[in-house]
Amino acid sequence: MLKKTLVSIFVLAMFVPNISFAAPVATAHYQALLKQIEVLTKEVHRLQAILAERQKDSTVFVPTTSEIQYKVVNGKLTRSVGAKPNPTHQQLFDQLKSVIGSRAVDTYITEYRVGYVRDASLENYIEGYVKLIPEDDTWVLTLRRDGTEPLNNEERKLFNELFVHEYAHVLAHYEAVFSTTFTARFWNTVSYNASKRVNRLYEQNGYGALEDALRGQEASFISGYALLNPDEDIAETFVAFTKQDYPRGNTVLDAKIKFFYTNPTLVKEREQIRKNLGL
Repeated sequence: MLKKTLVSIFVLAMFVPNISFAAPVATAHYQALLKQIEVLTKEVHRLQAILAERQKDSTVFVPTTSEIQYKVVNGKLTRSVGAKPNPTHQQLFDQLKSVIGSRAVDTYITEYRVGYVRDASLENYIEGYVKLIPEDDTWVLTLRRDGTEPLNNEERKLFNELFVHEYAHVLAHYEAVFSTTFTARFWNTVSYNASKRVNRLYEQNGYGALEDALRGQEASFISGYALLNPDEDIAETFVAFTKQDYPRGNTVLDAKIKFFYTNPTLVKEREQIRKNLGL
């Protein structure tokens, strides 16, 4: 589906300019066409960045041992041959439902996986991602952590934020106009060039590179991870949108957060998540 979208956009971007020069066009109409071309071009860049990110999954995530896979049926975890879920896996799944809501989990998540990172240098390290199953328009949620022992309080807090971040990816997929407009408004050639540089550093040096990349960019991005591509920027900003009050400043980051308030669906999700978290 992604490749088809890219092809369609490239075709539009190639032919719209030719139409505009074929005959005299009213200035307002011509400017509207140029604006549309600009939006489409930025959308091509956004999709290219997403595709590149997904093609390098093995470099983004720390290598793990084998994952345990579950099906989610009627809001419950099931495994083959009737095996019971691992207690910690069940605890994380229950925490997911408590954060984004049981309705959201029942609607979107049909597969759930948990793996473990094997790196003694990591402490309270967690990661996760969601993946769309196009055939039935549902999602796989994968979580990874740095040990098999019971969850500690710090991990629980980190997973709360991670669950909101991953849910943001799901919501952004269905709020495509919002996502495209966000990208067109807040990402430009400078942003994409910076993103390419940050991605290279991330691949070479890991998460520490993201902290370094954020220095000097705090007025525009909520985190170094948001610099990776527009989708991560949307997800990270959504986390801030849910946690923070309405911004009173005039920075680019403030403008990004304010933009979320223009979407009624996302405002409703914010209110529900805040209620679930007791904010």
